[in-house]
Amino acid sequence: MTVFVKNTFLWLLINSLVIYPPLYAQDDAGNAPPVPLPYSMKAYSQLFAKIDDIDDEKELKNTIKDFIKQYDAELTLPVFYEQVAKACSDAVISYDQMRKITNIIKDWLAPPQTLALLNSAASSKISEPMTDDLPLSARQIQDYLNQRIIGEEKAMEALAVYVDRHYQSIRINTLIQMTGLDVTPLKKLNLLLVGPTGSGKTASISHLAKLLQVPFFEGDVSTFSRTGYVGDSASSVVEGLLKVCGYNRELTEKGIIFLDEVDKIAARPGGNYRDITGSDVQAELLKLMEGKEVVIKQKTESGGDKTYTIHTRNILFIGGGAFSELPAKANHDYTISDFTNIGFKPELLGRFGEMIFFNAMTKEKMSKILTSSIVSPIRENEILLKLGYKVHLKFEEDCLPLIAEKAFKLGLGARGLFTVVNKILKPIISHSEDYKGKTVVVDQAMIESLFEQEMLKDGYQPWLSMYS
Repeated sequence: MTVFVKNTFLWLLINSLVIYPPLYAQDDAGNAPPVPLPYSMKAYSQLFAKIDDIDDEKELKNTIKDFIKQYDAELTLPVFYEQVAKACSDAVISYDQMRKITNIIKDWLAPPQTLALLNSAASSKISEPMTDDLPLSARQIQDYLNQRIIGEEKAMEALAVYVDRHYQSIRINTLIQMTGLDVTPLKKLNLLLVGPTGSGKTASISHLAKLLQVPFFEGDVSTFSRTGYVGDSASSVVEGLLKVCGYNRELTEKGIIFLDEVDKIAARPGGNYRDITGSDVQAELLKLMEGKEVVIKQKTESGGDKTYTIHTRNILFIGGGAFSELPAKANHDYTISDFTNIGFKPELLGRFGEMIFFNAMTKEKMSKILTSSIVSPIRENEILLKLGYKVHLKFEEDCLPLIAEKAFKLGLGARGLFTVVNKILKPIISHSEDYKGKTVVVDQAMIESLFEQEMLKDGYQPWLSMYS
């Protein structure tokens, strides 16, 4: 009972202090504000700046003791020592200072399970930080995504929070493993994105991976089949991520895999083909998402094989699909039974720690995308024509609702905007030599005229719904 209470208490401390440590900055008067600052380790930076010029060992010891008492840093020693090592690596403090701090920690308050780490690290000069910090907060991630995925603020908040939690958990688990703390590692939570085509599911993950500078691979789950049958296996997505990472194993194990069309593996009774690519594939995905070793062989130039063993425990799996068979419910108030009724195993759903719902694209959202300075297809093509063809392109504001309306009729979501804009620009690019050095103005009349002309031509029958 005593061990359970101790471990539970330690877990609560790590959960509350490591993820959001109560570090306070001081104002000019030396007073601490009532609200803690976000996770920035500013207090550590202030400490290292202060002690860098201290030569007296007693003064150094007292300064560190005061800091540790003030911020309860002894409760999160792995994080404290991580910052000391990083400060040495970044030349914020000298190697000698790092060794002095290490000895103070060891002699004063280091638990036995931390001594091996401290002795090992102090024996040789540290050239790199012990672990990688996630450089951005959940709020910063959310703000970045909101600028690129229009009208999905609630979904972007959930995505930012859970991705931030994922990478912080990896960091904390690494520290727990390195220090030998008797604490249960944090569990990984994969994500499931639910929403119609073109609502921003794939785009949001692509932007996210770019922001965090982590490798990203998109796999089409509908191509997966039961082992031994024609088609890709579930493990093929890990091989795809490994290739994206240039066969770097460590980088691969920190990446993101987007499982597109995951709704297509719903199992159906009766032994038809849906069952072959449904129930069995779900079982394989479940093992992959829980964390398993995947052995991948690469052909070498000499004709032999090079073997890579990738563990998926830290790979973030994000599923995405339209799930059009789900019943319509207000506020996306779905239960597990709604998904099991359409052929999904509750065990697989349980590996998705959060379901994030995206809304269908509307004309209003499309109009906002067109006016965005970051993701607008108009802005993108303005840059293309100016730099590639020396043509200055200008869209009149009154034509934007018309573009949004015609794109909406396509039913492709945000992708429809790019389809329509590309159709508008086709004759301009085709005659770019005539427009070189000039300004081309696109307005309502020009668009309507273009669409009417296209409707009269042969070979455009598949696009009639777009022009109607």
